[in-house]
Amino acid sequence: MVLDTDLNGDMKLDVATANYNGNNVSVLLGNGMGGFGSLTNYPVGTGPQALAIGDCNSDGKPDLVVANKTSNNVIVLLNVSQ
Repeated sequence: MVLDTDLNGDMKLDVATANYNGNNVSVLLGNGMGGFGSLTNYPVGTGPQALAIGDCNSDGKPDLVVANKTSNNVIVLLNVSQ
């Protein structure tokens, strides 16, 4: 699953993807010219299969919610961008 939104507040679309076999989530920040910078991987549970974006802690920043099929849990990655 792939989601696009502005994750870091710079008014450019970013991409997040769940990597089932990698047991991580990749985030690529948009460069505003149709491309992306280097990816950053964040470890999550085993078998991440689905992503959702929402403000889970009411700080006005989009957070990532990851559903892990194999480990049968949900992980919340809180956004700590400035």
